[in-house]
Amino acid sequence: MLVWPAVFVAFASSGVYWVGVALFKVAADRMPPLRGDRPAELLARMLAEPRWLVGAGVVLLGLVLQGLALHTLAIPQAQPVFLASLTVWLGIAVGWFAERLAAREWTAAALVAAGTAMLAATAPGGHPPPAVPPPPALLALVVPLCLVLPVAVFLACERPGGGLHARPPAGTALGVTAGLLIGTAEIALAGMTRLHQGPAALAGTVYPYLFVVAAGLGVAQLQTALQRHRMVTIGFAATVVAKVHLLVTGGVLFGPAWPHGRALPLLLGGVAAALLAVAVLPRHPADPGRCRPRGRPDVSPSRGPAESGRAPGPADPGRR
Repeated sequence: MLVWPAVFVAFASSGVYWVGVALFKVAADRMPPLRGDRPAELLARMLAEPRWLVGAGVVLLGLVLQGLALHTLAIPQAQPVFLASLTVWLGIAVGWFAERLAAREWTAAALVAAGTAMLAATAPGGHPPPAVPPPPALLALVVPLCLVLPVAVFLACERPGGGLHARPPAGTALGVTAGLLIGTAEIALAGMTRLHQGPAALAGTVYPYLFVVAAGLGVAQLQTALQRHRMVTIGFAATVVAKVHLLVTGGVLFGPAWPHGRALPLLLGGVAAALLAVAVLPRHPADPGRCRPRGRPDVSPSRGPAESGRAPGPADPGRR
């Protein structure tokens, strides 16, 4: 049997995290246009917004709760619970921000639900044994890829679009890059909690420093993406990618007890369904206006206020 108090903490951690992300979205709508290739300016604008600071505190609380859950649960046990928290995200996006899901997004949600059910069927029961520390050579190979690749893709997305009549993106690519970094931070969090090491021993490992760097980069990318695109798209892509990254890469690093026999196809099917859900997300919004924060013009890096079709006004508190 699963350790049900830890399961409850795992679900609550994701719910708290999503409330913090919603505050990020509110803060993003009040900020001047954010650019990922201007990190100092991006950091200054985030720290100058009180709502963002409150959201950062809520997100940090969610990560602390997630660490408590991973202290008791193995990663395969926690994964279905984390993915099930997408119901909280859906409620916030639809109920708080009045965002509507397109047909392909409903299809993606159904695929994630199917994948979550398959992963839950393969989750081991009981208290898992302590995780095995990964070889340093494996860490040296995995960690740079987990940081450099999403940052490079994100910076490539910051380049101007391909022409005057190019269709605006829906933000899936930015959600994927943010998810890779957030998943890397969660892997570091799992390393700090699953290895059951004391604070003094942890200071001599890579995990605390990897957590700070990956979480900081991930939040910066997430904040930039939330300003330009709908929460429903960014949150979906970032969460699914982060959790699959945690399951697969965390499994390679910390060696959980992978299922055998009939359970293994279910595990692989659950991962495949989650990845397929991200693949079917729309690449371009059906209505370009729907991808913009309410009350704000287009803030994509390739367009300025003059190109957006209207001048800043009272509904644009960040452009005074």
